[in-house]
Amino acid sequence: MREFLKDCLKDEKDFIELRYHKKESLSVSAEKGRVEKSSLKKRMGIGIRVLSGGTWGFSSTNEL
Repeated sequence: MREFLKDCLKDEKDFIELRYHKKESLSVSAEKGRVEKSSLKKRMGIGIRVLSGGTWGFSSTNEL
């Protein structure tokens, strides 16, 4: 993916920034030594920031 993005942007003269974010969290609830419930949440996304012709643009998505 990194090489693909480098190839896509190789002739670009403006500023472009891509940020990838990934977070995982585990929650466990117990009572009297017994696990009542647990859950695992996963979140990820990407943000894109561009400076072109003196104007900033930003977009993001969590659909990867």
